[in-house]
Amino acid sequence: MDAHYSDVNRMKLFFMSVLVIGIIHSASAQYKQQVKNVAIFIHEGVELFDFAGPGEVFVAAGRQSSVFDFNVYTVAASEEQVTSQTFLKVIPNYSIDNCPPPDIIVLPGGSTSIPLKDERVITWIKEADKKTDITLSVCTGAFLLGKAGLLEGLKATTHWGSIERLRQAFPNTEVLENTKYVDNGKIVTSGGVSSGTEGSLHVVSRIAGEITAQKVARYMEYDSWDDRVGLVENESTFIAAVKSDGLQNTLASNLLIPFYGELLNLGRHYLEEDQAEKAFPLFEYLSEKYPVTETFEYLGKTHEKLDKEVPVREQELIALIEKGEVDEAMKQFHSSKKTFPMWQIIEESTINRLGYALMTKDETLSAVKVFAMNTEEFPNSFNAWDSLAEGYLKLGDTDLARKHYQKSLELNPNNTNAENALASIK
Repeated sequence: MDAHYSDVNRMKLFFMSVLVIGIIHSASAQYKQQVKNVAIFIHEGVELFDFAGPGEVFVAAGRQSSVFDFNVYTVAASEEQVTSQTFLKVIPNYSIDNCPPPDIIVLPGGSTSIPLKDERVITWIKEADKKTDITLSVCTGAFLLGKAGLLEGLKATTHWGSIERLRQAFPNTEVLENTKYVDNGKIVTSGGVSSGTEGSLHVVSRIAGEITAQKVARYMEYDSWDDRVGLVENESTFIAAVKSDGLQNTLASNLLIPFYGELLNLGRHYLEEDQAEKAFPLFEYLSEKYPVTETFEYLGKTHEKLDKEVPVREQELIALIEKGEVDEAMKQFHSSKKTFPMWQIIEESTINRLGYALMTKDETLSAVKVFAMNTEEFPNSFNAWDSLAEGYLKLGDTDLARKHYQKSLELNPNNTNAENALASIK
């Protein structure tokens, strides 16, 4: 199944005109290991960029990450319409009474006087924060955190025009100027308006890795993003222990294991500092816990630094296929899989894209070979079998097309594309 068309059938679109914020799944979404619920709290007078920027970041991160989906939704005090910037009418997806339990909360600013007076809202923030991974404020959303008692003894920031007011309201909080975001671990505050985008990219980097955050920033053409513009006040205890005692000793200590992205970023830092021997156990551990192309890519780079054997790289396979050397690509793929059977060498969506590119050039036999590689690498993907069936159908081999569409339906009985195709095959 072409990833473009399958995405359209499976996603909630994020359009500013109607503001329906939802997760956009990639073709290989069923292989993602975790879903993070992102609740964006909106209220009357909410600042548009404060919630639209983070919404865009987390929705895009769901497309870019190999490990995480981000289920993004808006939530308000009730399900009644609110108005942003005096002109945009927004109907929230949920109220605080019926929203899915959030893993991440985003508290935008704007005219926060109404929610600050609503004890139900403050109680919801306080209680939901007990179970979240991260609670992020944008601009004057920091006042909501403060009212909920979540800024006590912490460092924080807000819009430059509200710095003094935040200091006066919460004297036990050290309020910082000229700082895009302040990360206290679980509580992250960001400055005004566009700073919420930077704070959200930082959160994505912690959870899914800096590479994913960079891909999101590039997609958004947010070229100014630099993760060094904020302040990380509290480093993960686990990460600090790994730096001093090594991974295996830290794993034995029963400390809370941090986010995937934090471990991945540490490994990348070690590689950049030519400390491959420190990076190796991290990437080896991550490849066991998160067997996706990204972690194997870095494990491969570490092998190279340590003069260990490595399989064919994803970019090498892509180059061969794009040059029309599909048989050579298949040969190198199969050779690598014999030596490295547990490694995921290439992304499912990448193989799918290459196969459909060949189909558009009427190189259908080559496309079928590429799609077959996808079913070998991802045998439990209904989408991979659907694409292979489509290739055989275009070749005119209805028996194999029928067989593979049926396989796709076994894996996903809701695959209407396969149902319709089977009904059309004579």
